[in-house]
Amino acid sequence: HAIEYYIIEARVLDGPWNVVVGRLNESAQIEIGMHTNRRTTTIGNLYSNIQYQLRVRAVNAKGVGEASSPSRGIITLPKAPMKMVQNVTGGGGKEGTLVVKWEPLSYFEQNGEGFHYVLKWRVWGDLEYTTVRVYDPTIVTGTTWVQYTVSPPVLRYYKPYEVTLQAVNNQGAGPVTDPVVVMSAARLPVTAPRNQQANQYNGSALYITWEPPLLSGEEGPILGYRIIYWRRNLECL
Repeated sequence: HAIEYYIIEARVLDGPWNVVVGRLNESAQIEIGMHTNRRTTTIGNLYSNIQYQLRVRAVNAKGVGEASSPSRGIITLPKAPMKMVQNVTGGGGKEGTLVVKWEPLSYFEQNGEGFHYVLKWRVWGDLEYTTVRVYDPTIVTGTTWVQYTVSPPVLRYYKPYEVTLQAVNNQGAGPVTDPVVVMSAARLPVTAPRNQQANQYNGSALYITWEPPLLSGEEGPILGYRIIYWRRNLECL
């Protein structure tokens, strides 16, 4: 029976085989060498700068044949990153620092050697950005995200900054994110709650009231309070 079409499969390293061309007809889709009778075709939609192995199956009226032996490793050509960095956010960290977090590009999305991120930041309202090249961001514990900490030359507690991110490799730069507002880390409260009062609630409880401390805005929102109590004439509990 004559061959009707071919199936081409590819894999990365020792990974599973996947069909990359489901039906390549024995027709004008295939160039046939004048002297060797070898078939030639071009495969698209592969990852850039990735080593693949390929194999081919022939199909006729009886069904699908056995796969050919795998090819040698073939590395696709590199290109600049195509994907925009996703889910840029931040906040927290050591007092006055600027922590920026984002979802990193996968290995298959990096597209070339020399991959890194270009992080630009500026104080809200300023005209000029400061540029930082980030080659090895820190993994955020318990997540698949990464982060980088900027230490501005002037400590500004809980103040807005604008940041942008861009993926870059030796071939060029990818798209830049829209500016995202990230707050620098807050400082610890420096004033105490006011007008504290404690009254008996029942035989085993006290009813305590107070007013929030006067804040300067550098402390950020109050997340909670710690109540310290002790028996009279004894140390704090």
